[in-house]
Order: sequence, then structure tokens, then C-alpha cells
Amino acid sequence: MTIKLLLVDDDKIMREGLRIILQKRADIQIIAEADCGLTAVELACRLVPDVIVMDYSMPDMNGIEATRRIVEMVPSIKTIVISFYANERNVAEMLRAGVWGYVDKINILEELEKAIRTVTEQKKYFDPHVL
Repeated sequence: MTIKLLLVDDDKIMREGLRIILQKRADIQIIAEADCGLTAVELACRLVPDVIVMDYSMPDMNGIEATRRIVEMVPSIKTIVISFYANERNVAEMLRAGVWGYVDKINILEELEKAIRTVTEQKKYFDPHVL
């Protein structure tokens, strides 16, 4: 099974780095990229990826609000939020918004692929360093 993925981060270098890492996996297909939450919502509704890897903090609409909107329109999409800003309040906000996973950007190389595979199995995934 190929996992269709949407990458969302306002930092172009982060998006490009994640693309380089993830496109090496034969079963992960990056179908689109976005640099803001508004574009992420539009692409998610139009393309219906299996998983969205979404930055928490973006200028026009943060990853939590974008996730809320996506979950309302296409509840089957699994969102994994990536960020440097994990705290109890943020994680609780992520859960309320319908996020399926969280990976701290500090551990992204070690944890992101594991998170993607876990949420596609209908299981939540939160970076062990945060828990």
C-alpha cells in the first residue's frame, strides 16, 4: 500500500529536507506541498491524502486550526503535527483538534517515519520525548 502524503511547513528548507528523506521510501508518495494552513486545507480537501505532516506554527493559519478544518471536511485524513513547541497545553489542543500524531522537530529524523506508519494503522503517535 502506498501512503499518500501532504507536506505542510512555511519553512522551505524544512519541507525540502523532509521531501528528500521521505521520497526515499518506496511506499510513501508525496502528492503535494504547502507553505501555509490555508493552502493545506484546500489541498487536503481536493487531493485527500492519507497523512498530512503539518507544522504547528505558520503565519496565516496554524497547524491546529488547519487540522480542525480538515477533520470537519475529510475526517479520514490523519494529521501529524511537527513543532519545537510541545507542552501540555499544546498537546491537549492538538488532541482536541483531531491530530493523530505529534513529532518534535528535534527528533524528526528518528520519529517521523514511525509516526507516519503508526497513524496509517489507525493508531495515535506522540513523540516519546514529549510523553
